[in-house]
Amino acid sequence: MKLPLLILFFSILVGRVTAQSDSITVAKPIVIEDITKAMSKGTQPGFRIDIPQVKKKGTVDALAKAMKSENKALLQQVNNEYIVRGTTIQNISPRPLNVYGIVNEYEDHVELLFFYEQDSTFLSKEKNETEYLSARKYTRDFAVKAYRVPFRNGLTLRIPS
Repeated sequence: MKLPLLILFFSILVGRVTAQSDSITVAKPIVIEDITKAMSKGTQPGFRIDIPQVKKKGTVDALAKAMKSENKALLQQVNNEYIVRGTTIQNISPRPLNVYGIVNEYEDHVELLFFYEQDSTFLSKEKNETEYLSARKYTRDFAVKAYRVPFRNGLTLRIPS
């Protein structure tokens, strides 16, 4: 009689531990990658970044908010591309930029492709390294902010050691 009760107790305990561990989400690193990809203005240099555990709508809303806070720039959608024309992002350059973003949603993450154009030339490490590296940092910082949103909305965050 004691053995079946003991087995029942342990199975309930294991079930609770499993249920609790499912609710804990481990933070994944945000990695930015230099790319050359096709977009509306041909094949251009830019950045690719995956943001885990977010949705496309929330990411696009965050992008619109980030651009608006920079200088009241408006985000336009043309097909699958989001464009901000003539925006000044002081962290990248004092000169106006056109920013092109492609947001692809997958089951467990959103993929962002960003392209920055200044004076009809896309930022690249070879042509304008200072602005390119600043744009790279700006893109990564944006992704980190977008990644934090789900955790503010109730997910538990556990940083891997």
